[in-house]
Amino acid sequence: MFGLRDWRIIKVAGVSMAPALNDGDFVIAEAGVSVGALSDGDIVVVDHPRFGAIVKAIGPVDGSGRRRLYGVSDRSTPADALGYVEPGGRVARARWRVGRRGIARIAPLREQTGQKSGQQK
Repeated sequence: MFGLRDWRIIKVAGVSMAPALNDGDFVIAEAGVSVGALSDGDIVVVDHPRFGAIVKAIGPVDGSGRRRLYGVSDRSTPADALGYVEPGGRVARARWRVGRRGIARIAPLREQTGQKSGQQK
């Protein structure tokens, strides 16, 4: 027996996550994931109070249990403006990318780029 999951399909708009995700790609994300279940560098879909549904990466846990949101590209909105996801929150974790090159499983950014989570390039 297995549990059913809720999924979201989001179209990536902009270059803030390039080269991990490109403008026009689609992300298939597992909804309702607890912030505590995330790993550094996971790509998530968040319903942001200022920007609406956004696709960003998750940084390490800070002293109060929050996780910072950040984009990969230097053209992304600064991490300070994106803010944090609170410890009790829920997000959608990106699992698959559908783009011009086909469909591929999404790995956390630390596995894709080797960059330290939460740092801008």
